[in-house]
Amino acid sequence: MPEIAQERRCLAAKPDRLAGIVQNVKGRLTQFRLISRMFRNWPELVLFRLGLRNQVIAKWRSGASVAIHSLQDWYNLQRGCLWSMELLKAYCCPVCVRDDKIELTFRGKPLRFQAESVAISFGMLVEQFVNEQYKWLCVRGKQVLDVGANIGDSAIYFALNGAAHVYALEPYPYTYLQARRNVELNDLERQVTVLNMGCGQEGMVTVNPELKSEPSSNLVQHETGEMVPIVSLKRIVESYGLSDAVAKIDCEGCEYALILGAGDEELRAFSQMMIEYHHGYQDLVDRLKKAGFQVTHTRPVDFQNVVTGRSEVVGFIKAMKPSK
Repeated sequence: MPEIAQERRCLAAKPDRLAGIVQNVKGRLTQFRLISRMFRNWPELVLFRLGLRNQVIAKWRSGASVAIHSLQDWYNLQRGCLWSMELLKAYCCPVCVRDDKIELTFRGKPLRFQAESVAISFGMLVEQFVNEQYKWLCVRGKQVLDVGANIGDSAIYFALNGAAHVYALEPYPYTYLQARRNVELNDLERQVTVLNMGCGQEGMVTVNPELKSEPSSNLVQHETGEMVPIVSLKRIVESYGLSDAVAKIDCEGCEYALILGAGDEELRAFSQMMIEYHHGYQDLVDRLKKAGFQVTHTRPVDFQNVVTGRSEVVGFIKAMKPSK
């Protein structure tokens, strides 16, 4: 029996080849749809991406243009802030940068973000306000636990979607201050509480106060720095009186200690959870099902963590507590 359980975990941790092919095809189709929204001469761009043209002048719908001489030029364009700005515009989110602040409009509401790294922040803003990756979570009138708040983009998204209150946890002191500032810039202090803490097994961790939390950053112990508390799900639920709440968890690996170390009572304090997993899903899925949740998950996808240099297996878990 232990061998069978181990085999299940291994299967859950490895993306199958067919899933990778399907994911690649879906990614291509999604990119072609984006190209058609972003560029006036989108047919030429599609031919270029299919390898039928060696170079192309990419003409943004906003009026500017850029020369693409190679695939590397294309990849560099996608990683830059100009791409994200044009993408936001293509999805009716007017955007500009003034004095290191990103200003955009979401559903008619003007938003402002203080961002040190504009390119990275733009990518996160696209995820929240164009892709709306957490749209599945029904947050209206609910308490929301946001684990891995980063610059506060997801917490602000939840607040704009009617959350009663958002508790946003960010362990990196530098990024925590950015998140607080962004919440203040958007006058959401009464609706969003930003906390400088991490989640998982109870304890403390020393963090370099100048270290920035980037996508894929793993929280590790440093020799010197600020002491940041790591709190359990039980502590969070009890401290903030969470009940029938919603949880978004994207903490680059802490999801295992947080969920597997939690009891049924604190897990059941949530009606919905959306979790990004980084090292396989099976143990998390089993634990949530045991606590009474209906659980689905995406197929795992190989991901090279550019921060740690390690290969990870990532995807999303959606858990919903059945209504009585």
